[in-house]
Amino acid sequence: YFKRLYLSRSHTKTIGTKANLIVAAAAGACTAIITQ
Repeated sequence: YFKRLYLSRSHTKTIGTKANLIVAAAAGACTAIITQ
């Protein structure tokens, strides 16, 4: 049971980091467009 919980938790963590990267990239693109 604990192993399963740990696996699911680590899985959500990877998804979270990916989402953060996408958000950061989008924000960077938006600022680049605004500054131009």
